[in-house]
Order: sequence, then C-alpha cells, then structure tokens
Amino acid sequence: MFLMICQYLFGELSTRFVAMLFLLIFGICLGMAMLSWKSDWKTQAILYRNKKNNRQTIEYRMRTNRFGPGFEKQLIRRTKILPFLESVHFEDTISVDSATWNRVNEKVNEMGFPGEYIDLPSK
Repeated sequence: MFLMICQYLFGELSTRFVAMLFLLIFGICLGMAMLSWKSDWKTQAILYRNKKNNRQTIEYRMRTNRFGPGFEKQLIRRTKILPFLESVHFEDTISVDSATWNRVNEKVNEMGFPGEYIDLPSK
C-alpha cells in the first residue's frame, strides 16, 4: 500500500528508495514515541476510602521522569467500575468531606521503594 501511494505521488521510483523512505519515516516516528513516552502511574498510598462505595478511593500516585531525576506526583479519585475499567479524576484533599470519606493511609508502594518510606502528601 505504501509503495503504491509513493508511486502515485512521485511517479516511478525504485523499490530501494521507497524502502529507505519507509524506514526513515518509521525511525522518526519511533524516535518521537521514545522521547515522549513516560512511565505508568503507580499507586503509592490509598489516602481515603469512600464510606458508602468501597470501590471508590482517593489515591496518591507517582511516576518516574524518563530523562530527569525525580518523580511526577498526583492525587486522584479512582472508581473501579470493572476489574479492567476505572474512572479517574484529579482530587484536592483540602476539600475532602469527612462524612463521606474515611482516612485510611494504606501503603501500597507499587514503585517498590525499599523500607517503609513513602512520600505521602501532607493534608
């Protein structure tokens, strides 16, 4: 298909030229993907659990920076809909209603930090 499109756009071209053009475009796309890729978000702690819906939590998550030291951090409200499907929204813990949420501080440590250290956010 790619060969047919190139022949239509550029006229009769050698197969070698088209193959090199394809490899160049593929290499550029792969390089851009590698430079823009970031690691997956990992849950470090479950801060709050909903009193009525046990599948809804407020979590502290982190991920590593690809080309720099340190981590990106976020607080999210996660609702598990199915085992493979979840709803995620950003959350501000300052406005957490204590009538709806229990503070649990469950340490999950999906990033595998050694010992008991997990950088929990302050309230």
